[in-house]
Amino acid sequence: MSILAMIVETAEAHADSAALPFAVRAALAKVATAEDAPAAAAALGDAIAMAETMATGIEAACKDMRERFAMILQELPAKALPVEGRHHTYTISAARDGVRITDIDAIPAELMRQPPAAPDKAAILKLLSTGVPVNGAILSNGGAPSLRINARKST
Repeated sequence: MSILAMIVETAEAHADSAALPFAVRAALAKVATAEDAPAAAAALGDAIAMAETMATGIEAACKDMRERFAMILQELPAKALPVEGRHHTYTISAARDGVRITDIDAIPAELMRQPPAAPDKAAILKLLSTGVPVNGAILSNGGAPSLRINARKST
């Protein structure tokens, strides 16, 4: 399978997804009309970046709506709770007691957790990279490459 075919197949696998906003589905549809693999890859990357930007905005909006809705529910009289929605029930519950540390140095030693010993990966990497063997460790290639998307500045 050619690179262009793989790019188009990736876009087509999600182009009809009802979970994606129309603008993202439209951007995915443009992948199939690209002239060559680099143009198709750019179109696919643009669709991914658009979806991730929208997801970030949606996540922030949902967080704000949730906080506001919680405040609204707190204002309702107790007999009005729970609120019955079409598919969900909404109510408010009291927060659990917690601890806020104001002076960590004043906490008694018996109330402090001791972190377990952990390998010094930086020191081990330095040794392994120079050919010095370390029992219980091997040099790794870091795993599979990951996709990184950066926004370009407007021109």
